[in-house]
Formats: sequence, structure tokens, C-alpha cells
Amino acid sequence: MNTNIKGTGLQELYDALLRLANNKPERVEKGTRISFRTVALEAGKDPSLIRKDREIYAQLIADIEHYAAVQKEKSAKKNGQVTQLKARLAQLRNESERFEELWKAALARELFLLDQIDDYEQRWKKYTNVIDFVPNGSPVNH
Repeated sequence: MNTNIKGTGLQELYDALLRLANNKPERVEKGTRISFRTVALEAGKDPSLIRKDREIYAQLIADIEHYAAVQKEKSAKKNGQVTQLKARLAQLRNESERFEELWKAALARELFLLDQIDDYEQRWKKYTNVIDFVPNGSPVNH
């Protein structure tokens, strides 16, 4: 960036560009895309000012284009990361649902087997003369 600034309002425009690049604007919304217009608006200047005097603002224009490209690249990376995270989240949700279904199936199988064991115990008691010494529900002490 050019430190030798000449021209009216050029310092304010560079300050505005830096605020936008650092995502700390004062006049426009955070996350605003960097462009000639938004830099001028952030500086409180007429947006047509930059385009009219291209010779005076040539370095500023180059810097705006540079920072806009950097911002676009960061945004693309961020969007790619968000897409990857959303895909991972969907994958984990599917996996969680699958495990929940497996757990429910195992639980149903266990309940079925407990019911079957109870049924066999009831049948067994009919055909034997063995009597339980411990009443149902009492802990067995060994």
C-alpha cells in the first residue's frame, strides 16, 4: 500500500479500505464486500469520486482490487469449510440415527428374550416338584 498519499480525501479512503479489510467498518455493515463503492461509502465520500480521477487514485484502485481479491479468496475458503462441515454433520446425524435403530432393535430383542425366558420358567414350574426357597424379588445371599 502506498504510504505517500496525495490528493483530497485519499487518507480517509485508505483508512476506510483498511477498516473494510479488517472487517471493522464504521459506516457500512460488517462483512461488506470490498469494492470502489463500499470503500467510498465507508470513507463518507461520493462513490463516483474514485472512478472519475483514476490517475490520482490509481494506487488506491489497485489496492482496492487486491483486498477485494483477498476477501473473495477467504470467503471461498470459508464457504468450502462450511460445506465440508455441513456434510460431516449430515454424516454424523445419519450414523447417530443408525446407532439409535440398532440400539432399539437390540433392546427389543432383549425384551423378547426375557419374555421367552419367563414363559419357559412358567412351563418348567408346571412339570416339576421343585419349589423356590427365595421369594421373587428378594436378593439371594450366598
